[in-house]
Amino acid sequence: MRCSTPPFVAGALAVLPLVPVAQTPLTSELVAEGLLAPVHATAPKGDDRVFICEQAGVIQVAVGGALLPTPFLDIQSKISPLLGESGLLGMAFHPKYEENGYFYVHYTGVSTDSIVERYTVSAGDPNVADAGSATVLLTVPRPTLFHNGGAIQFGPFDDMLYVGIGDGGTLGPECNAQDTASLLGKIIRIDVDGGFPYAIPPDNPFAGDPTKAEEIWHYGLRNPWRFGIDRVNGAMYIGDVGASDWEEIDYAKQNAKGLNYGWPLEEGNHCFEFHNCQPPFTPCGDPSYKIPIYETTHLQSPFPCAMVGGYVYQGCAIPDLQGKYFFSDYCNGNIYSFRYNAALSLVSAFQEHTQDLAPFFPQSQFVTSFGEDGDGELLFVYHVTPEFDGKVYRVVPASPPGILVDCDGDGLHDPCEISFDVTLDLDMDGQLDACQSLSADGIAVSATAGGEVNFSLHAGSAFGGRLFLLAGSTTGTSGFPIGLVTIPLTFDLYTNFAIVHAGAPPLVNNTGFLNASGEGSCSFSAGPGLIPTSLIGTQAYHAYALLDPLGLVDFASNFVTLFFEL
Repeated sequence: MRCSTPPFVAGALAVLPLVPVAQTPLTSELVAEGLLAPVHATAPKGDDRVFICEQAGVIQVAVGGALLPTPFLDIQSKISPLLGESGLLGMAFHPKYEENGYFYVHYTGVSTDSIVERYTVSAGDPNVADAGSATVLLTVPRPTLFHNGGAIQFGPFDDMLYVGIGDGGTLGPECNAQDTASLLGKIIRIDVDGGFPYAIPPDNPFAGDPTKAEEIWHYGLRNPWRFGIDRVNGAMYIGDVGASDWEEIDYAKQNAKGLNYGWPLEEGNHCFEFHNCQPPFTPCGDPSYKIPIYETTHLQSPFPCAMVGGYVYQGCAIPDLQGKYFFSDYCNGNIYSFRYNAALSLVSAFQEHTQDLAPFFPQSQFVTSFGEDGDGELLFVYHVTPEFDGKVYRVVPASPPGILVDCDGDGLHDPCEISFDVTLDLDMDGQLDACQSLSADGIAVSATAGGEVNFSLHAGSAFGGRLFLLAGSTTGTSGFPIGLVTIPLTFDLYTNFAIVHAGAPPLVNNTGFLNASGEGSCSFSAGPGLIPTSLIGTQAYHAYALLDPLGLVDFASNFVTLFFEL
């Protein structure tokens, strides 16, 4: 039998002292308020909006600190009216949401089943979903409305959909979590693009075994309410809600699969005697069980009752916070972070942030979830506050971070922004393309008389050689390759791409050269009447390069702005 351990204990070699750690001071800013029992907050990559799941079945949209008047989606008619632990549990946006408009919800239906369903954003309004687009991917029958799990997230490297499903909540408890023919008490992994309604990824641990549930990725979990996948190294942190004595955080390296976390034979790093598993079963203490990296006892004060797993911070606003894992507990609402070294099985830099982040400190209860906004910044959700509503907050620096490269003045660390979105530095020189100087930026061109503008472009030293510029066409085509690099100038006129001049050939084609440093110039010119008068008062911007003929060059010049006038 495994021995008892003091509070704040993780596996093997972990050390968790509450010691001061020098870093940027933190605080929180309000994202949304006036919510009814919110349980999750998230956003598509690069999106300024925050989407918030309310437990009763409504998804709200917050913009600029306020809720939009119309919900994004309302599925209250599909949700079990006996909320408790049930309801709308979470949502995830498809990695290609900007292209296909797909998002996925996890909820408990009126029959207590766990349901994963896909929806599509409406064609006419990006702030409203198409309620008639529902497609059920997965239905998991459940014996009760308890221990539902809830987390749902796409993997940052494999684009697979991961879903946390609880063990069913029976009083025994039954051995569902150890039954590999059942989806209860599991993390599942499915391919939503490989088939209808989904496909089994061939590298799933039980793929091809007709005696197993092939969707299983990990098992032996009681109630994986929230898990988070590190966007940098792909590791999964699972917050599993405990039963009698212990709450735990489990861990899986990227590509680790088929891990068994021991429930209901083990609770945390301890034997659990009150299970209904029938022999034969693997006994408590067997090394095949994956022990948690962190656990906390119900005997400590303030009382913890339900682990709320969070995320590893990998945002750009607080560089020295990157790599720290954040989590909380529903009952005491304390907010903690630590760093985990998987090679050494070591937890370090453990900190409590409650006083800094909780806006109602010393009151801080009923944290239901963490999330990431469109920039990868950390969000946390209050189910209910002392003001009797639900609120969502963002973790922000209380003072400017000590190390911050921020050429565009957006408060985000430039190298981090580039790592999060490589299109910001397509010339691959380590600097934001938007910050590199242009000799012709802001020049006006007459739509009636025409004119000529010379552009200084920066492509990076890797792209020395010929340069080609296409100044707009009827279709925004990419021009013709000169050497290995094709550089069109496309015009983004709010919602219309390329200068629209029906039936006209490209306005001008000019070639130039890049020097050894990747710098060069091209010209834009148009004769009288070639620029449509409809463009007067508009602007065009962003000169950029496309792939080379072999598909090997992914590159952009700096931003360019032209103003069209009489």
